Formats: sequence, structure tokens, C-alpha cells
Amino acid sequence: MFILSGMNSKIKIQLFLFIISTGVLFFAFHPLHLGLLAIEIKPDEQKVEGVLKVFSDDLYNSVLYEGFQDTTAESLNLYLKNNLKISLDKESLVISILKISSEELQTVIYFESLMNKGEQLTIENRLILNLFDDQKNLVTIKQKSKEKGYILKLNKTQLVYKL
Repeated sequence: MFILSGMNSKIKIQLFLFIISTGVLFFAFHPLHLGLLAIEIKPDEQKVEGVLKVFSDDLYNSVLYEGFQDTTAESLNLYLKNNLKISLDKESLVISILKISSEELQTVIYFESLMNKGEQLTIENRLILNLFDDQKNLVTIKQKSKEKGYILKLNKTQLVYKL
């Protein structure tokens, strides 16, 4: 802990994510229930880009637990539509999936949403919370040179980011 006290928060987050990602490679079963969502706001292009990373087994089990018959791209799209919502000034944005990359341990989903100018962005992330009470969904929001991090969980599924 003394070593970490001199580091800035961005380096601490990167170190934390590195430790988690490398540690996961050694364990097929993982007691850690974690999702990572990176959002980049691009006002000049009038869009929001996002990358979502979750453990594949947790995502697929959560999709099936919600009543979907399979874990096809169509089922994943519907699951995401129900459990990941982005709003601009309380008006829902349409999330367009660009790519789904699924590996043995993790699934990475790339998406974007078109947006106009606004005052605040609201993100609601309920991914995998239907399976695990200890699920944590880490969210980073980047806008130009400004970056902020959040932790969403069972009793706090929503965040508001002032633009």
C-alpha cells in the first residue's frame, strides 16, 4: 500500500486491471464477479463509444438466467438492451453493437450511440447483477482529457455524468 500512495489514480487503475486480467488467466473458476465498461464521449463527432469487458461464463449464464434460449448475437443484443442503458438529458440513446469478440475467459463488446449536445449523461448498468450479489461493474468515462471512474453494484446501478 505504501508503494501505491505515490501513484496517480490512472496508474493505480491500470495496475489493478493488469493484475486482474493476468490473474484470471490462471483460473478457470473465478470468485471475482467484475465487469469493465469504458465510455468515451466524442462531442465533436456527436457520439459515445463504448467497450464492455465481462467474464464470458458470467455473461452467458446471465443471459440464459433471464430466459433467453441461447447466447447468440441476437440474444446478447436484447440482453444488453435490457441491462445497459445510456441516456442524454433523460432521453434514451440507441446502443448500436459494432463488434462482439468472445474468447474462453472474456467477452468484449464494442458499441456506439449517436448523441446531440446535452447537459448530463446517465448510465444504468445492471449487467450480471441478476446472478451475483457481489457483482461490481466498473465504469470509466472519458471526455477529451478528463477521465472519471465509478463502481456500480446491486444497490447502485446508475450514475450521472455532467457534460
